[in-house]
Amino acid sequence: MVVIPFYYVVNHIIQEEFDKTLYQRKHLLIQQLSMSDSIINYQKFSDNRMDVRESNVPLSSFERINDTVIFDQNDKTYFKYRQIHFTQKIRGHYYVIYSRKLLAEKENLARALLVLTVFLFLILLITLFFLNRKFNHQVWKPFYVTLDRLKKYQLQQKEDVSIVTTNIDEFDELNEAIGIMLHRIRKDFYLLKEVTENTSHELQTPLAVIKSKLELLLQADNLTDLQYKHLDASLASVNKLSKLNDSLGLLTKIENSQFNHYEKINIGQLIDNKLFNYEDLLKIKCIKLIKENYGTSEIKMNPILADILIENLINNAIKHTSINGEIIINIKSNEVRISNTGQALTVDPLLLFKRFSKSNSQSFGLGLSIVKEICDQNRIKISYKYEEDYHWHTITLLF
Repeated sequence: MVVIPFYYVVNHIIQEEFDKTLYQRKHLLIQQLSMSDSIINYQKFSDNRMDVRESNVPLSSFERINDTVIFDQNDKTYFKYRQIHFTQKIRGHYYVIYSRKLLAEKENLARALLVLTVFLFLILLITLFFLNRKFNHQVWKPFYVTLDRLKKYQLQQKEDVSIVTTNIDEFDELNEAIGIMLHRIRKDFYLLKEVTENTSHELQTPLAVIKSKLELLLQADNLTDLQYKHLDASLASVNKLSKLNDSLGLLTKIENSQFNHYEKINIGQLIDNKLFNYEDLLKIKCIKLIKENYGTSEIKMNPILADILIENLINNAIKHTSINGEIIINIKSNEVRISNTGQALTVDPLLLFKRFSKSNSQSFGLGLSIVKEICDQNRIKISYKYEEDYHWHTITLLF
């Protein structure tokens, strides 16, 4: 859009120069005519650049400058001219004089100036772009260095993130604040981690003692039926508390990324191994097991977490499958789908993978939350679907 007004401005400037040239030629013609009439004969060879005619009658003073079109006999075409037309009395004679300049020269000059200016403008624009980019890269380089180190920073590493010192006060202040914040976060993280690990460790010993004492009491011969029921309920609660402690400890380790050893895991083979361990339970509950599209599916992850992931999913499917029900396992190259028949879901599906969200009182509500945490750590997409008409529960893993 800037080019159009620029063109008209250039065109106007050139036209003013043309008019100035025509006025100069006017004075030159008057000067030559004041000396002789030879210019009248010369005009035949001027290619319509001038036209001088002597008048036999007196003429009033006249002057005009305008554009005109003249047919050229040699080229057999019309040409546009800028001309000055005036009358002048010289040496007692009256003359009608035309002085012309070809407008094609003006248009060619205007186009050339426009192209040159646009070219120089583009060169300047490109140069400014790269200079600005280079300048911005140098100015923002400390920021992106700090950002990259923050992305790679892990709370488990012992040393603090190294902050780059710059000559920009704002970046130095930001880096100092980030360093202080990370130091506090790491300190709080290790404090919480230590408290959690110590609590879990300290709970194991008294729970083991209580469990062993209760088992000894259950072996006594002089117990009444009521005492036996109370001891059995207490032992069940202790076992439940012990499993809860183990699950919470496992969740903490997963969240703290303590399983950082990775191997290629064959999911199909791992599922077969787990199903072999549950053969007796499947027979007891008369569950029909169906395997579909049992292709090869491999994923690179920690073997312990892979074992826990499949164990929890298989255990969850068998636990919630009703007697004489069905379980369908479908394995593809990047997908594992486990479906089972069972009772209708009693909790919100959106809360199914949250901690302590459970569909029956016998569950802790941690199994699927552990599964979800493992999936998040290994960038596995997990989803749940319930078909109400057929009471099918389906959990899908996408690698």
